[in-house]
Amino acid sequence: MRTRKNLLLILLVSAMTLLGAACGAGEPTRDEAGDITETEDVAPNSLQAGDCFNDPEAGSTTQVTALEAVPCDEPHDNEVFHVFQLDDGDYPGADEVKQAGLEGCEPEAEEYLGSAPADSGLTIVPVTPTEQSWNDKKDRTVICALYKSDGTELTGSVQGGAEATEGGEEAEEGDAGEETEESGDAGTEESESTEETEDTSAE
Repeated sequence: MRTRKNLLLILLVSAMTLLGAACGAGEPTRDEAGDITETEDVAPNSLQAGDCFNDPEAGSTTQVTALEAVPCDEPHDNEVFHVFQLDDGDYPGADEVKQAGLEGCEPEAEEYLGSAPADSGLTIVPVTPTEQSWNDKKDRTVICALYKSDGTELTGSVQGGAEATEGGEEAEEGDAGEETEESGDAGTEESESTEETEDTSAE
C-alpha cells in the first residue's frame, strides 16, 4: 500500500541525511544537461529538482545510506521538484520543521507542474531533517517530491504539465483529486512518525 511506502520513504531519507556522507554515498551520474543517466544509489542531499528516485525497498531499516536515483524516462516512484534550506537556528521541534517543509514545498509544486498537484493525480511528500541530523550535521535541507496518489509508478517527468505515464502508457484519469486528498491526509500522519523512529535508529 502506497501510504506505508511513503512512511518508509520519509523515515529512511531522514536517517540518510545523517548517515549518507559518512558511508560514502555519492553524487548521481549526469549528462551535460544535468539529467541523471544511471540507476544507482546516491546521497539523498545530492538530489535536485528534476531528479527521479525510487522508494527504499520494503523491509529496509532506518540504517540506510542512499536512495536509488533513476533516469526519469524509466519507471520510478518519485520526482523531486524543489530543494531548499530551512532557516538556521536551534531545532524548533519536529512538528514545526515538518510544517515549514510543507509550506516551502507547496507553492513550488504548482509552479513546477503548471497546475495544482491534485489536477495531475499527484501528492507532495516533503522530506525534512531530523533533530539528530539538524544538530549533528547542521542539516537544514528539505527535499520536495511528488508521487502518484494512486500508488502507481511514473514514467517520464511531470515538469511543466507533461503527463508522466505508468509503465509507458498514458495515466488514467478519474478520481485523482479524491485520492490526492486522502493521500495528503496520510502524508501528514506519516511525517509525525519520523521523530519516533529516529530515536530508535540513533540508539
